Amino acid sequence: MVFLAAVREGVEAGVAYHGGDTQKYLGEADGLHEPLLTHLAEEDEFISKAAQAEIKAALAKKPNATVYSYPGQHHALSRRGGSQYDAAAATLAYVRTYEFLNHKLRDRKPSTGFRSLLRAVLFVQTDQLIASPFENLS
Repeated sequence: MVFLAAVREGVEAGVAYHGGDTQKYLGEADGLHEPLLTHLAEEDEFISKAAQAEIKAALAKKPNATVYSYPGQHHALSRRGGSQYDAAAATLAYVRTYEFLNHKLRDRKPSTGFRSLLRAVLFVQTDQLIASPFENLS
């Protein structure tokens, strides 16, 4: 879970698609010191509207957190080939993700080693990474 990794492990940037169960751990939000982007599908069958409201309210207090909602969209809106896939919403989420990672990580040099890579960016709950945040870095 991206939120927990971000607050407990201090990843350099985190991106969560859906963020299931995040509301259970919002008491740890004070540990969020690095950028976090969360995508929420408003009609997600696995994350209630009340849970989404809790997530939005808690993360709105964190200047390094951004939450995007996708009206009318269901869980796995960005899973190509999935029954809930929506090309327009998925493209918007991918573009937002790329811009977020590019902006937040552009000037950071990736460290070496697996743990350092994990700390550099934790990107989960989507089927493909559309672009590396480390492209064009020398």
